[in-house]
Amino acid sequence: MHTFQKIEEVQLRFAEECAVDDDGWGKEVAETEGFRAEILELVLPAIRRIDSVKSLTLKNLQDSHDERDFVSEDFITVRQRIRKLHLQIATEYVDAAPEYNIDKPALHQGFSDILPNIWLKPMSHQLTHLSLYSDCLWGVWPIVDFRCIPPFTQLRSLSLGNFMFAHDWQTNWITAHSSTLEALFLDDCSIVTDLSMTEEQARANFPD
Repeated sequence: MHTFQKIEEVQLRFAEECAVDDDGWGKEVAETEGFRAEILELVLPAIRRIDSVKSLTLKNLQDSHDERDFVSEDFITVRQRIRKLHLQIATEYVDAAPEYNIDKPALHQGFSDILPNIWLKPMSHQLTHLSLYSDCLWGVWPIVDFRCIPPFTQLRSLSLGNFMFAHDWQTNWITAHSSTLEALFLDDCSIVTDLSMTEEQARANFPD
């Protein structure tokens, strides 16, 4: 890849189905966590060697993964260069017990911890385009607390897919970009008018 020194955009697409590695007791998928990590270990050094890459799209990025995959010098260097970030997040779905999918620890680690801390906060000063999509509803549960994420000072385009609006602070975070934002796309997003939550869900959404 590094021989193409004029490339400006890289798209990496994983399989839609994903599962947490758990010694063979979980759902079998074609692309395991380990396989996905190996692909990133191969691709990131190549992207790092192309200074012109400013746009990164990761399709079906697994919600939770070993954070050590994203603290390498290759990843940090690539992240510092990116101006356009597009993430489509894949989550594990178990047909036999779909009622438990929403409470999987990997789901909440991915959205509440990895997404804000590995991706959004470190890039808040540089991104001009940001797309965040998922195959499940997100924003409320699993929660992404935008109150902890500073506004993107150069953001011109924002796209959210399958996002749930239930709080004023969610819309306030979007309007905080009014001085720079030129395009806003809300794809299959929902407005919540009534909430029935467990104590854990309520504490996360209403910490005060």
